[in-house]
Parts: sequence; structure tokens; C-alpha cells
Amino acid sequence: MGEERYWVTHRHTRITIYSTASKRAVYTVYEDEALDATLTRITAEAKGHGNVARFMDYWAPRDWGVEEAARLKATAGRLADDFRLRPLPPRPA
Repeated sequence: MGEERYWVTHRHTRITIYSTASKRAVYTVYEDEALDATLTRITAEAKGHGNVARFMDYWAPRDWGVEEAARLKATAGRLADDFRLRPLPPRPA
């Protein structure tokens, strides 16, 4: 069983999911509910390929500011430092 890895980039107005394999955006969502549904779909698609989907969160410092991005990552804890299975930590308000 292989892995499919994705970056989940949090911005103020949207969340973009990038595939590390293709190095391009595969989905853009605008609400938490849509993010959960999209990550569930990606996980199911990976399973259909015989793989496991792993995700890493990234809070864009350009949107959040360097200090706030670091705080958000720290709030997510150790799990924000590596690709992992869902569930992710809750998205900050």
C-alpha cells in the first residue's frame, strides 16, 4: 500500500489542497464543511487506488502573519509537523 500526500494550505478566504506528486492545486474550498467533505473524498479516492491519503496543514504566513502562522501551527501541535491521516486538528476561527 502506497501513500498519496497533500498539503492543506489555510488562507483567510480559502483553503487550497495541493498534491505533492503533481505539485499543483487539486481542490480549493471556502468553508470548513466543504474541506471535510473534500478530504473525505480524497481519502476514498486514494483507498480506491490502493493507497493511503496523508495530509499536512500549512498556514500561509503571507495571509496570517509570521507570528500568527507559527501560533496556529503550534496550536495544531506535533501533528502539524508531518503528513498524517485524517482527522486534522480543528481549523482556528
